[in-house]
Amino acid sequence: MITGLTTRQVATTKGGDTIIKPYFSHDADARNDEKCVALRMAHSLEGYGLYWCLIERLMSEDDYTSVIDYNLIAYDLRCQSKLVKSVVEDFGLFAFTEDEKGKRFYSESLMRRLQKLDETSAKRREAARRRWDAEGANAQKNECKCNANAQKNECKCNAIASKKNADSISKHIKSKHSTPLPPAGGGVGVGFPFDENSPVMERVRSMIEDDALREAVRNWIQCRFDDGQKINEIAIDQHLLGLLRLSTDPKKQLELANLAIKMNWKTFYEPLKNKASNNKKSPSSHSRDAYKKMED
Repeated sequence: MITGLTTRQVATTKGGDTIIKPYFSHDADARNDEKCVALRMAHSLEGYGLYWCLIERLMSEDDYTSVIDYNLIAYDLRCQSKLVKSVVEDFGLFAFTEDEKGKRFYSESLMRRLQKLDETSAKRREAARRRWDAEGANAQKNECKCNANAQKNECKCNAIASKKNADSISKHIKSKHSTPLPPAGGGVGVGFPFDENSPVMERVRSMIEDDALREAVRNWIQCRFDDGQKINEIAIDQHLLGLLRLSTDPKKQLELANLAIKMNWKTFYEPLKNKASNNKKSPSSHSRDAYKKMED
């Protein structure tokens, strides 16, 4: 992910750290497949377990193929090379190819599953991009309407302000031209600014330098807006500070931002919040402890 978390990866937490691990789908009744039945008849559960170890090894390869070196694989998995050779060649569980590196084997079933997952990830990214572009165009139209309405209301606002003392006038102007503070009780302000010159996006640009991470934050803000969670510049400050404190590594920050989108988190540090809620310590103090541990 990591350049963006893919659907072949899942996040777990250990000791306050977020760990990204690869995974693949596994049919619940895979053992009943006729090829697997033949494998179990010949080599019992030892051969069946070896089969899944080979699938895991293929998953760790860049192209999901493995060189045909049964002695090397047997050493890695601590088993007999003749058993490896039999599992790979005798039951139709693997296919074979050849390239400049030599003869290789792979799993057609694994390839199909990963291809489907990759296509799903690509469609989700494209949908998010189109949604963002459409919202940006609508925001520009609304901005023109707001400017016209602002001119009509200016005289009325000035008339009201002239009847108040200097402190009241200052307070009125501030509330009219600033994004509202979060309401009491922990909520965030109203209104989501899509314009690139809005206070929220200025905060994002000032705090995030990496283009890929900035785009991931934009998509996360869009998801939060779609779910009814409104964001203002004060709230985005808090979210981004949490993300930047979790890790100083831009690559890890990008993984966490994309993970927050995939898992539909309301913050970039949702696992820490959930863990804190199960302890007697308050979430804020727990998060601070976690931040300190990661920085150390």
